[in-house]
Amino acid sequence: MSADEAADVPHGQASSGDPSAKVPPENRGLAVAAAAVAALSVLSSLLGLVRDLSLAGLFGASGATDAFLVAWTVPETVTPLLLEGAMTFLLVPLFVAEIVRVGSITRLVRLTLLPYLLLLLILTALTIVGAPVLVRLLAPALSDPELAVQCFRYACLTIFFMGVAGYLVAALRAHDSFVRPALIYAAYNVGILSCMFLLRDRLGVLSAAIGLAVGSVMMVAVQLPQFLRLVSLKGLECRMSRKFFTASMVFLPIAIYTLGRQAQVFVERIVGSTLDAGSISHMNYASKIGQIPLLLVLPIATVAFPSLARAAATSAGVASQADRVLRLVVLMTLPAMMFLIMFAYPAVQFMFERGAFDASDTAATSGVLTLYGFGLLGQVLVSVGTLVAFAHRGQVWMPAIAAGACLVVTIVLDVALSPALGVRALGIGNAGGITVAAIVVLIGLTRSVGWQPRSLTRLLLLATPLAVTAALAARLLSDVLGLTGLPALLLGSASTSILFVTATILVRIPEARDLAGALTRFVKNPREMKRLR
Repeated sequence: MSADEAADVPHGQASSGDPSAKVPPENRGLAVAAAAVAALSVLSSLLGLVRDLSLAGLFGASGATDAFLVAWTVPETVTPLLLEGAMTFLLVPLFVAEIVRVGSITRLVRLTLLPYLLLLLILTALTIVGAPVLVRLLAPALSDPELAVQCFRYACLTIFFMGVAGYLVAALRAHDSFVRPALIYAAYNVGILSCMFLLRDRLGVLSAAIGLAVGSVMMVAVQLPQFLRLVSLKGLECRMSRKFFTASMVFLPIAIYTLGRQAQVFVERIVGSTLDAGSISHMNYASKIGQIPLLLVLPIATVAFPSLARAAATSAGVASQADRVLRLVVLMTLPAMMFLIMFAYPAVQFMFERGAFDASDTAATSGVLTLYGFGLLGQVLVSVGTLVAFAHRGQVWMPAIAAGACLVVTIVLDVALSPALGVRALGIGNAGGITVAAIVVLIGLTRSVGWQPRSLTRLLLLATPLAVTAALAARLLSDVLGLTGLPALLLGSASTSILFVTATILVRIPEARDLAGALTRFVKNPREMKRLR
């Protein structure tokens, strides 16, 4: 949706109060663009799946994998802080405003790039030196702390390279260029997989930690050529200009929000280190499966963010755009969420039960995954809601408050329930914390951009029972036929999707027709993706 098109939408007006109302044409363009990004993300998702399966098959769920996963906390923190989350929230609106104002981001890059690289180098060096202390803080009861420190130091290199990659991602997306940013995770996973298979016999799980660093270098390499075609690097300045300092101050609430969200993982690692060996690994494997539906849903938010930033810069209808995006992602998330809850065991069994990962690991991981699945809707709402908040720059502290509420709930649930429930308490704490955060973020949107929840509430009340019924019917059918593993997943996903889509179209939920039409057009005309570069 362009700024001119957005200007025709009255500010604060929801897209539709009636589910049967006609959906604006902007939705169709958004859905097509998101479908293109989602299609490009499939390769990355498959490679990520191969990476996780390889990690489980080669090293299982043990004290060694727990040590590596403590180190993996570094790129897991850097990704939302410097790659996808906070850096995008900060830089995309700045770059978009610069393009609107002067037609190029070259001047802004000259002022900010070198100081940013210097800060990344300092941060990387400090974390490498402080690795022993940080490992003790993250996992005080870890069975192999020395291995964790070794892995951690290699993982620290991702701070610099992922930080650079995040800067490039923001610059390209501000130019409505989504292909190269969508491929960075494919490059990242290729780096990790290559190191694991080439070095595992000599270095064991340390090979995966080296792969984190190599993969982050490849993230930069895949984007740099296109970035250099858009921006000239002549005349770079290494000084802390007022613009850079101002941007850093804007970054503060974004960084606090991001670190607050990531602190939920820190709590899970700390509590998990006090449980049976392998508990951190079980939670990690469950979360990897749980994130798969989000890879198909969140591209909508990725594509919508530059449009939201332009709408905010031109005083266009941010609230109406936010409502459309929220309704789209909720409609896509509900069936995936219910399917994941109903088919947790066969999903873990099919994906991980091989090699060093045995049936007891499957039982533990699927138990966590079932509980983790209840938080998927909250994760989507938090992701989209914070994009809107930071694009509009109204009440930018609200997401940080939401992250704080999420952290408090997670700590209380994890600590209170882990003695009785073990690793399952981590799934409950995760789902409970993110759900509370979603409520806080949505309340913030009503105050910052004038968004009204009536349309989204009506959609939830209408679509949630349909999603539950579709997934439950699919599971009953699978059980009656005695299916397990891949056959159960294929039948279950197909049945859930067909039943849910049919039901939503019959009750005239407009986004259902819109998404089905967008997917059909995209399949018939894949060249549409070229328009997005």
